Amino acid sequence: MDVRGSGTKLSDWIGGRSIHPITPIVGGFSKIPPMSEVHEIKHELEHAREKAVLLVEQFFRQPIDFERKTNHVALVTEDYSFLKGVIKTSSGESVEESDFARHLDEVVMPYSNATGFTFEGKEYSVGALSRLVLNQRALHKNTREELKRHLKVFPNNDPFTNTLAQAIEIVHCIDYSLELLEGLDLKPEKPGILEPVESRGVGCIEAPRGTLYYSMFFGNDGICSKAEIVIPTAQNLRNIERDVKEYLPSILHRKREDIELGIESLVRAYDPCLSCATHFLKVKWK
Repeated sequence: MDVRGSGTKLSDWIGGRSIHPITPIVGGFSKIPPMSEVHEIKHELEHAREKAVLLVEQFFRQPIDFERKTNHVALVTEDYSFLKGVIKTSSGESVEESDFARHLDEVVMPYSNATGFTFEGKEYSVGALSRLVLNQRALHKNTREELKRHLKVFPNNDPFTNTLAQAIEIVHCIDYSLELLEGLDLKPEKPGILEPVESRGVGCIEAPRGTLYYSMFFGNDGICSKAEIVIPTAQNLRNIERDVKEYLPSILHRKREDIELGIESLVRAYDPCLSCATHFLKVKWK
C-alpha cells in the first residue's frame, strides 16, 4: 500500500488526480505542478522504493515451473520509455508505431463475446514480461545494479514471472522519477494554441498491462470522428488460451479446487483488465 500510495500522490501532483488526470491538455498543461511539494514527494518515493525492492524479492522466490515458447511484443527504447519507441518482437520483427495495425488481425471468438488479436497470424504476448525480455538493458542503472540477481531470470517464457517483471518495473519507475525530480525547476507557462485540421493521428504506448495501439481521426472542427483502440488484454487473449491448454495437463493430478486455482493464477498473471480478472472462470467437469 505504501508503494501504491506514493504512485497515487505522484499522479495527483502531476495530473490533478490519480485516475484520468485532468491537467495534461493538448499543447501542454492547464496547471503546472507546484514545486513546493517536490521534497515531500521525493521522500515518499524513497520510502516506497525500499518496499518495492521487498516486493521484488518476494516474487523472485516463485520457481519457474511452466514455459511455452511465446512471441513477445513491446516498445523498445534507449531509456525504457513507455511512451515511444520501435515495436519489436522476440521472433525478430521490427515495426514502426504507425505500421503496427498492418501486422494485426482481429479475431472474433465464435464461443464468446470477446475479441482477440494475432500478430502475423499467430498469438503473442504483451506486458511487463515482454518488455523485460526485449528491453532489459534499458532499465535505470540503479535498478539494474541493485536487482541484477533478480534480472537473471529474464528472458524466459513463463507467464507467472510477469508479476516479478511488474515489481522490477516499479523500482525502475521510482528510480527514474527520483532522477527527474532532482534539480527539477518548473515555471508557469501557457499551453500552445493549435488550429484544428482534418487529420489522423496514430500512437503506440506501453500501458502497465502491455502495448496499447490507438488511431484517432479528427475533422476540421477538432472533434474526433473515429477512434480505434487495441488494448493489451485483447492482445493477450489468444496467448492466454494457448497457455491454459498447455498448462492444464501438468496439474490434472491435483484436487479440483487446486486445478481451478492454478488456471486462475495463470490468467491473472497476465494482469487482465478488471472485468476480465473477475469471475472469468467456469469449469465444466466431466
